[in-house]
Amino acid sequence: MKRPVFVIITLLTAFLFVQTALAQFPKLPKITIPKPQPTTETPPPSSSGSGSGVTVTKDTPRSGGNYVEPSAPSKPMFLKETFEVTAKTEARYWKVPNQNDNPSWFPQVEFRLFYEGGVRQRFNAEWFNADGTPWFTEQLDISDSRGISVVKSPYQNESPYSKATQAIGTYGFKIVNTKTNETVIQGKYKVKKIAYDPKIGTNGIFYVDNEWNMPIGYAGLAHDDWNTTTPQPVVLMWFKGDFDSKDFEARLLFNGQEIATTDEGGAINRVQSRGGDCYLYPAVCQYKLWTFSWKKLYTPVEHRGNFDQGTMFTNDKPGEYTAKIFHKGVQVREVKFSFDKVGAIVPTAYSTGIYPTLSLMPVKVMGTVEKYTKTTWANDAFYGNPLPGFVMP
Repeated sequence: MKRPVFVIITLLTAFLFVQTALAQFPKLPKITIPKPQPTTETPPPSSSGSGSGVTVTKDTPRSGGNYVEPSAPSKPMFLKETFEVTAKTEARYWKVPNQNDNPSWFPQVEFRLFYEGGVRQRFNAEWFNADGTPWFTEQLDISDSRGISVVKSPYQNESPYSKATQAIGTYGFKIVNTKTNETVIQGKYKVKKIAYDPKIGTNGIFYVDNEWNMPIGYAGLAHDDWNTTTPQPVVLMWFKGDFDSKDFEARLLFNGQEIATTDEGGAINRVQSRGGDCYLYPAVCQYKLWTFSWKKLYTPVEHRGNFDQGTMFTNDKPGEYTAKIFHKGVQVREVKFSFDKVGAIVPTAYSTGIYPTLSLMPVKVMGTVEKYTKTTWANDAFYGNPLPGFVMP
C-alpha cells in the first residue's frame, strides 16, 4: 500500500512546564525538568561579576567578560523550546484499506536533550484519545551524541498506522523517561483538518494547531551559535506563513535610540519549521522560526580579533534593548531583552528549561501579514503547559 511521506521539520523552540488540569484527561504527575550542572570553570580570585556561561578575569577591559560555552550536564536536560507534536497524515484509513483519498492520522513527537552523552537514554511517548483513555505507547528513537541529542518518534512504525484515526479534536500525551520513570512533559494538542481544493484532490491533511508560538520569542545565543569564534546575539521569532528574508528589516534600539539595522549588515534566516505537511496552505498552519542578528553587535569572546569601526559588544552596552521587525516597511513584531554588565543575556522568569544562553520573552505581534487570535497562547502554550505570569505585550 503506497503512502505519501510528509516531511516533518523540527525546530528549536520547547519549554517550562507546569501541571495543567485537563478535564478530559486523567490527572497526571507534576512535570520535572532536570537542570544543567554548573560549569566546571571557576573564575580566579581576582574576578568580579558573573553571568550565565560567562567568566570575568582581571584582564577583561572595562566592565566586560568572556562568554564560555556552557558545559553539557551529566543528567539529560530537556529543552522545552524544541518540543513539537505533529499529526502524521496517511492517504488511507486502515479500516478501509482499499479506498484512496480517505486520509487518517496518528501523532508523532520530536524534541532535544542537552547532556554530555555516553549513557544511552530511553523515553516512551504515551498517547491518549480525546476522551482521556489510553491510545497507544511507543518507544522513541534517540541519537546519542555529546551536547545536543535528538529524540523522536520512529520514522516508520506500523503500529501507530494501524491505530490511526480520522477524528479531530484535543488529544493528550505524556513523555516518560523509562529509566527513571520520570514524566518529562505531559499535556494536550489540538488536531484540525484542511480539505484539499477539489482541483488537487478529494482528500486533505491533518495538522496540529501551533498558533500559540507567535507571541513567544527568544534572545541570546543558541547552541549552534558556538560554532564561530565571533558569536553574535540573535532574536528568534515565529511567523505564520511563507515569507522572503529580503522583505524583512530588523532595527535594534538601545536606550530608545536606533543603533543598528539589518539593512546595514547582519543576518535574517529561517532555522526551524512547524507544520511541514502544510506546504499547500502555509498561511493556515505552517510556522517558521526566524533569527535576526546585526553586523555591529557581538558577544564578548576571549579573542576579539579585528572588527570594523563602530562594532559594539554586549558587555560594553549593558541594559535593555528593543528589536523592531518590519515586513515591507510595516512593523510586525517588537520584543525587549537585556544584557548584563558582563555581556550575558538576562534570563526572564520564564526561561527555566531552555538552552542556558537563551532567554524567553513575550513578543508583541502586530500588523496584518498573518491571521492571529490573540488569546490562543493563554491555554495552548507549550501544548497545554502555559507559563505562569506570561503576558503578551
